[in-house]
Amino acid sequence: GSRPSRRPGQHYRVLAGLARAWNAHRVVEVGTYLGGSALAMLDVPSVERLVTYDLVPWDQFPKSMFRADDFGIRLEQWIRNLGEREVFAVERDELVQADMIFVDASKDEEFEAKFLAALFATDPKSPQLIVLDDIRVLTMIRVWRDIPHDKFDLTSFGN
Repeated sequence: GSRPSRRPGQHYRVLAGLARAWNAHRVVEVGTYLGGSALAMLDVPSVERLVTYDLVPWDQFPKSMFRADDFGIRLEQWIRNLGEREVFAVERDELVQADMIFVDASKDEEFEAKFLAALFATDPKSPQLIVLDDIRVLTMIRVWRDIPHDKFDLTSFGN
């Protein structure tokens, strides 16, 4: 069920609204941190599966919103760096099957550019909604501008 006390912040509602409007069934999240966004998207009835890719396991964050029983068939966390070409190749099938991909990773100007270039070179199974967090952070401005696809800035609705 919904646990709003574990997820303060309007940007989580925006993500859940996007997943609902897109009728997302399979979601990939890149960079989960405390887990609020994943939990918000899992509250959307159409979301059947959410895989999160991280560099650090959820239980190494003292303020994580996740609990051990959150994980199972609908939610998995994989500790893998999608910025590495070999790792991306192994995870390609998971990525091309996703209806929605939420990227909230390092914002180091390199990871997102590499990841998006590899992602845009794939042939998704169906149309995908790609959501990037913090596109106005200095290191993300060029990444955002260089995206060669239709895009819409929702910064005024969330972060």
